[in-house]
Amino acid sequence: MCGIAGIVHWDKRPVNVAMLKAMGDSMRRRGPDDSGIQTGPGWGLVHRRLSIIDLSRAARQPLCNEDGNAWLVFNGEIYNFQSLRQQLQMAGHRFVSKTDSEVILHGYEEWGFHRLLEKINGMFSFALWDCKAEELMLARDPFGKKPLFIWFDESSVLFASSLQAMMRAKKDWELNLESVSEYLEFGFVPEDSCILDGVKKMPPGHAFSLTQDGNELKSFWRLESTPKVDDEQEDAKKRIRDLIVESVGRRLSSDVPLGAFLSGGIDSSLVCWAMREQLDEVQTYTISMGDHAWDEATHAEKIATYLGTKHHVLEANPKDLSLLPTIVEAYSEPFGDSSALPSLLVAKLARERVSVVLTGDGGDELFAGYPRVWKTYVADKWRRRIGRFGGRVLKAVGGNLYHLPGRVGALGHRTRTFGILINQGAPAQYEANPALLSMNEYEVLGERVRFVLRAHSPLEKSRNRFDLVPSENEAERMMWHDVNFRLTSDYLTKVDSATMYYALEARCPFLDIELWQYAAKLTMRDRMPGGRRKGLLSDLAADTLPKSAILREKQGFGIPFYEWLRGPWYGFWQDLFESSTSSRLGLLDDAGVRRMLEAHRNGKNHSVCLWNLAMLELWLRANHF
Repeated sequence: MCGIAGIVHWDKRPVNVAMLKAMGDSMRRRGPDDSGIQTGPGWGLVHRRLSIIDLSRAARQPLCNEDGNAWLVFNGEIYNFQSLRQQLQMAGHRFVSKTDSEVILHGYEEWGFHRLLEKINGMFSFALWDCKAEELMLARDPFGKKPLFIWFDESSVLFASSLQAMMRAKKDWELNLESVSEYLEFGFVPEDSCILDGVKKMPPGHAFSLTQDGNELKSFWRLESTPKVDDEQEDAKKRIRDLIVESVGRRLSSDVPLGAFLSGGIDSSLVCWAMREQLDEVQTYTISMGDHAWDEATHAEKIATYLGTKHHVLEANPKDLSLLPTIVEAYSEPFGDSSALPSLLVAKLARERVSVVLTGDGGDELFAGYPRVWKTYVADKWRRRIGRFGGRVLKAVGGNLYHLPGRVGALGHRTRTFGILINQGAPAQYEANPALLSMNEYEVLGERVRFVLRAHSPLEKSRNRFDLVPSENEAERMMWHDVNFRLTSDYLTKVDSATMYYALEARCPFLDIELWQYAAKLTMRDRMPGGRRKGLLSDLAADTLPKSAILREKQGFGIPFYEWLRGPWYGFWQDLFESSTSSRLGLLDDAGVRRMLEAHRNGKNHSVCLWNLAMLELWLRANHF
């Protein structure tokens, strides 16, 4: 795990070494153990290293091949590097280190850029500079676990692991207002957008080749329509169990101590179980947020005791407002997922003893764990019975009851939402409670954002993403849309940024290519036997874990800030929008934000919107807009 950056000038003018150093220094937290810079005619690479495999100086980057014609900066881990290394050594390649990164260089020489990417199993973003071909090659892993930002014009290219590094190389950045509107709607900036105008994010599962004569972006991995297998349920369960154990085993390679995040839910508990199957001792970590329904510490401790792990709990006080600037500092773009706060706290706790953690991320996406997938699955069945017209009827009935008080109004809201889902299918899940609509109610949006929204609809753009999903089954479309949209842009961004802020490497066994290739062949009925959300994984967990892990209701890794905004945090939010940068830039209207805040204090729940607005404001201030 590291931070990488680079500059290429096609006219071969010298690269500013001080600028490269500044880019690297801005990523010191991603790689505190070492740094390196390499330059040549018109190009320069910088690397910040977090030492995980091969702690010696031989593994220092930028790395070069035997004749010095190819240079590499790499961020991530290649889990099958040992087998690739053996193949390359048999082909005559000579290695100077024991690091996994070096297989990229020799693999490029032996197989070429695109064939190399088809062979590696890992999480990564990397850059290769071929001195002879004068070609820059960039790649990002299939799920987008590791970030990579790119800017280029006819004369130059910039790339980096963080936007803050990009800002060190170029000063005249402008905000992308379409991306601002998407952030306000979703609480994160999607992968096909960037908060800085002109900057792109490297798409997951893609390779990008850049030369003076042109550029080529190619996919090397994507979700495709996969023929379904007809395995018996027990056979499928056994195969998934074996693949999870193998995936965890691949992620235990480390020259530094490792552990695991443990929430007490099915995914992280299965990961810890698979670790205990292969290790004598496992360190596990969770966060306790006091006496609240969202606190997971008790569940995690029960699982830790059952599995016999060495468990560590941090008693945290997330109400501490001094933690909010940490979120802004840790994330490249404005980031509105409030679970970033406990994620940062548990990462800090784990880093006191280990440098690598395994997590349960990806299990919900792969095995239909989210309520929105289950709702789509149920709505799909009802659509076959009553048709889309029946959905419109339910929407109308619910709409008439929606504004009534008490339980009748709540029932009306659920009926209306379910009717929309029956009528419109999976895309309706992202349109049930549009944030921008709530902001319009209080006239929160500034003039510049309102102008952009006349021609740009974040929800329409999200709806169009469903057309890219390779399935006619609505529940599966919802599940794969989560992978292509929210998993990378929200959940993996959250984990990578939180852990790397404390120089902690996070590995996700559920995001393993071999596991996904098999699981993608399972039908929704296989994943949800008996119509049970996450049924297959629950049945597997029942063979290995106590019932408390299986029967728990799914709960997010969040904080009860909707309560705190009515109490200890109210004054801070009020002061934040007395004279905000957001208002000065024409993005928000301070009076509108305060109206929304007051409505929240008086009983409405606008906590998600208010949190997102605050994160945007703090990000703008921290980055001097």
